[in-house]
Amino acid sequence: MRKSPSGINIYSFCYIGDPTTRYQGVMAQELIGTPFEDALIRGEKHFMVDYSKTDVEFKEIPSEVRQ
Repeated sequence: MRKSPSGINIYSFCYIGDPTTRYQGVMAQELIGTPFEDALIRGEKHFMVDYSKTDVEFKEIPSEVRQ
């Protein structure tokens, strides 16, 4: 795990239903109670992140980088 310049944890992960594609991003729940809480978008059963309000880039990790 890495950290952004502001200290946000950065993870690589796959979404359920697509185990072959990896992404870089944050865990939305970790933003609760931080200065980045306004980046949270609250759904009915989940959270989403407005990455434009963080210093983390959400991106797909190319397969050649993962090997």
